[in-house]
Amino acid sequence: AITFASTDISRHVINGVFHHAEEHALIGTNGHQLGLLTIPDLPDDTDFILPPSRLLRNGVLSVGTGAIGVAEHNERQIVELHAGSWRYQVKCVDGLYPNYRQVIPPENSGFAGRISFAEDDNALIKATVKQFTDDDREFVYIYGDTERVVILNADVQEDGMRAHITLPNSTCSCDPPTVQAINGSYLLEGLKAGFNACLVPSEPAPWRCTGSMDGLHVVMPWRTEATERQHIAAFVDKTTT
Repeated sequence: AITFASTDISRHVINGVFHHAEEHALIGTNGHQLGLLTIPDLPDDTDFILPPSRLLRNGVLSVGTGAIGVAEHNERQIVELHAGSWRYQVKCVDGLYPNYRQVIPPENSGFAGRISFAEDDNALIKATVKQFTDDDREFVYIYGDTERVVILNADVQEDGMRAHITLPNSTCSCDPPTVQAINGSYLLEGLKAGFNACLVPSEPAPWRCTGSMDGLHVVMPWRTEATERQHIAAFVDKTTT
């Protein structure tokens, strides 16, 4: 869950991972994307926010079995984790986590369709996104119709061409076609967590992605002018199969 949390040190509350007892879930968000992981066996009697410690980030505690408990000490929450040979205590973040539920679009909120990124395409998607993005250009375009899913570079060459890749195994149910501008890193983080079935809107609004992991990934696309979307759709229709 910490993959989706903010790395802005001035936002100490959303730097951490929120355990929401009512949902039996861990939540991480940076304000542009949100990951929610449902884990039924977590404590069900209290909410807490885990800080982004190096130990929690580096995966040392990722073992097959373990235990977790919460205690109150001097008005501060302390979480203790047992994982393999590790026993780790950490003071929780003192603060109020934002209402994350308000940014999660319901399944019936008028999506244009679904883009399903095939697991067999993950290596190709990763390589393409790494090539098409950099510090100056964080997003890629995703085009989808009932016949194909295409990733396109945001930059246009002098001859009007765009670098692009048609994903051989991924599918889309959008009719009419959809054009979405999405942060490449957020797309890869969601796919790595298993959230590969994405409900996409007709206008710029949050994606709702589910998949093999019990939970969901919400990511906000970049706003794109209607004329730009039309140009990309025309380019794909002319140049790809």
